[in-house]
Amino acid sequence: MRNLLFLLCFLALTAVLRPVPAQAQWMTGAELSQSCAVAEQAQEIYRCLGYIAGVVDYHVVLQSLGTIPSTDFCLPEELKVEEAAIQVLAYMKNKPEHAGFIAAPAIVMALGQVYPCVRKR
Repeated sequence: MRNLLFLLCFLALTAVLRPVPAQAQWMTGAELSQSCAVAEQAQEIYRCLGYIAGVVDYHVVLQSLGTIPSTDFCLPEELKVEEAAIQVLAYMKNKPEHAGFIAAPAIVMALGQVYPCVRKR
């Protein structure tokens, strides 16, 4: 009886907790600009800021591994993600050619332009 109860619980859990395939959550430059511009919808603002923060986090991981990307940036420690987003949006506004492509490279280029790394030799 105990084994049967365990089996039933296991089957119930596997039915509810079945694995779901991972899906990429990339967005185009136009979608990023639109998400960042919708001030009255907090969910969109968080989507915008979260995407930018994710790109920055990945960039920092690459830097920490010694894999310096060809377009590099170094953010000041006190910089808030909202301030970085303002710089990204200004860049995107001046570079509409990024609208139809994945936004991540445009974020890196924008931040690299505003916050270049100063490497000591």
